[in-house]
Amino acid sequence: MANNDTPWAERWPKPEFDHQGWEEAMSELSNMAGEIAQNTPKFTKEDLESAKGNLSQAPGTD
Repeated sequence: MANNDTPWAERWPKPEFDHQGWEEAMSELSNMAGEIAQNTPKFTKEDLESAKGNLSQAPGTD
């Protein structure tokens, strides 16, 4: 077994940053976020107020 006093982090070269891969990943995440936003039901303040009113009129609520 060789005696290697070189620190572990210096034994391998730093990896190159893959800018194209980063751009592709960010684009894919953006597309996924857009799809989620389009498929998420939208609620207005009026919807919430109506639900609140319905809940306050439900039997067994004080």
